[in-house]
Amino acid sequence: MRIECDEMTNTSVAIGIIGAGIMGERLLNAILQQDPDMLHVCGIWDPSPEAMRRMEQNFPEVPRMSDASAIIAASDCVYIASPPASHLGHARAALAAGKRSSARNRSPSMSAMHAPSWPRPATVAP
Repeated sequence: MRIECDEMTNTSVAIGIIGAGIMGERLLNAILQQDPDMLHVCGIWDPSPEAMRRMEQNFPEVPRMSDASAIIAASDCVYIASPPASHLGHARAALAAGKRSSARNRSPSMSAMHAPSWPRPATVAP
C-alpha cells in the first residue's frame, strides 16, 4: 500500500515502540524531538518490569502499554527494538494487523537463521 503525501496532511503518525533498551530509548528520544503534529509516540512496551519502571521515571509523558499487541493496535507504525530473536514474531504480528514495522537487526546471523521462514518473492511464469 502506498500512502500519498496528501493523505497524511492532517494526521500525526503514531509510532509504537516494542523494546525499551538502548535502541528503543534512542528512537523514543528522537521522536520526542519532532513536531508532534507530524509524529508522536503512542506507547512503549518491554517485557522487563525494570525497563518499564525506567521508562515511567524518565519519560512519564509516554504511555506504557501492557504488551506488544497493545502497541501494535495503537500504532500506525511499529518500531521493533527488542532482541533480534523476537523481531520476526513481532513483525509478523504487526503485518497481520495491517501495520508497518521496522526493526534494527544487529545480528546478520539472525537474518540467516530466520531466512527459511520468510515469505518468498513472487515469481512470474513465462
